[in-house]
Amino acid sequence: MVRCLAFSIGTPCIPVLSQRNVFTVASVATASRQWRYLPIQCLCHQSFDHALTMPDKMFSGSGRRTMPLAPLNGLAPVLSPDIRVMILGSFPGRESLAARQYYAHPRNQFWRLLSAVLGEDLTALPYEKRLLRLLHHGIGLWDVITMCDRIGSLDARIRNAVPNDFSQLKSACPRLETVCFNGKVAGAYAPRLEAAGYRTIQLPSSSPAYASRTFEAKLSSWQAALGDIAAPNR
Repeated sequence: MVRCLAFSIGTPCIPVLSQRNVFTVASVATASRQWRYLPIQCLCHQSFDHALTMPDKMFSGSGRRTMPLAPLNGLAPVLSPDIRVMILGSFPGRESLAARQYYAHPRNQFWRLLSAVLGEDLTALPYEKRLLRLLHHGIGLWDVITMCDRIGSLDARIRNAVPNDFSQLKSACPRLETVCFNGKVAGAYAPRLEAAGYRTIQLPSSSPAYASRTFEAKLSSWQAALGDIAAPNR
């Protein structure tokens, strides 16, 4: 029987601001001096675009004002004792945090790539069933970062990253042998997993931000890396 780590969908929460870091937002002058609406990330189990209202008089002479940035928490891992492969991303984007789903951005090619590698259309399945099919093929999901500060969804904007604790993988997933990294930011953590005795593979990022490589070129690399090791569990 396939066993999957339980994960829940959070409920909307009030934005909580940390005092240790700040980000800068620009004032947009208007003739009527109306209040501005700017996005701010929400702490805890979901990410929402909340309205932060600021009149002109609250801005400095430079037209910019610093506001505290709330740290973001990542998603729970998708594991079972039978997985042989783990795919690690960097950190979920805004859409994924809001949906509490891995690779929820409609333009992210992750689910299309795995559908082609595994020979079944995962994109046609509800999210929960996609995860069960991955576990059936011996594949787990997680990210290298558990918490960070970030504006938007780009990895380049990640600050104060806190890595996930992988020390329990040996006991939780005794058959795990290979760890694949989805993108270069995630791949920077390869030495940590190699030191723990795992084989590591760098995959081209499935992110829509990595548009310099075609889907076909990415698929070739993913198939080469996962084609033999992601056979269904017996």
